[in-house]
Amino acid sequence: MIVLFLFFLILLWKKIASLFKSYLKYVLLFLSPLVLLLFFLFTPGIRNRVLETQNELTEIGSDVDFDNSTGSRLAAWAVEWDLIMQNSWKGYGIGNANDVLLNELRNKNYTDLVENKMHTHQQFFHTWLDLGLLGLISLLALFAFLFYYFIKNKIEMGTWATLLLFVYCLTDDALEVQAILVFFILLITLYLFQPTTYQNKNKLF
Repeated sequence: MIVLFLFFLILLWKKIASLFKSYLKYVLLFLSPLVLLLFFLFTPGIRNRVLETQNELTEIGSDVDFDNSTGSRLAAWAVEWDLIMQNSWKGYGIGNANDVLLNELRNKNYTDLVENKMHTHQQFFHTWLDLGLLGLISLLALFAFLFYYFIKNKIEMGTWATLLLFVYCLTDDALEVQAILVFFILLITLYLFQPTTYQNKNKLF
């Protein structure tokens, strides 16, 4: 939703920039997010999810339920951070992040999370746990390169694909899922190695 919201604002700005005078552009750009926010608030599914999240934020102790998607993530991230601080340089070895997390959750009596095999739910923490600080820096450098390349070459769809993946990685260990990893590698690679004659076709307008 965050990415879609930003995408909407960029599309709106590009569209109104060529149609209206400067003062009207800024008024529309200010009003549109408010209208979209009101739409979200009055959409039952979204409103219920927001209220659910507010309630879940108060329940992140060791008795937190796995079904509490917000609380369980916050609990896991707190435990992961403690683990990272204990071994931030070298990490715990490739493929060990989830096992190390589960073992620590067990030690701290997060019973329901252990029974449901809670995983890291954050790609940057996951990579840090697996590969240490060098692995994290490498992953961040990859994203930095992609953003730099796509923005410099004005490949807007490549930029948005990278932004979507980055935001996804903030709340889930997205690159550990084969379907997601293969899809984004294919998509981003197509934009990276496309012939220069096709680059202008990737502009939104």
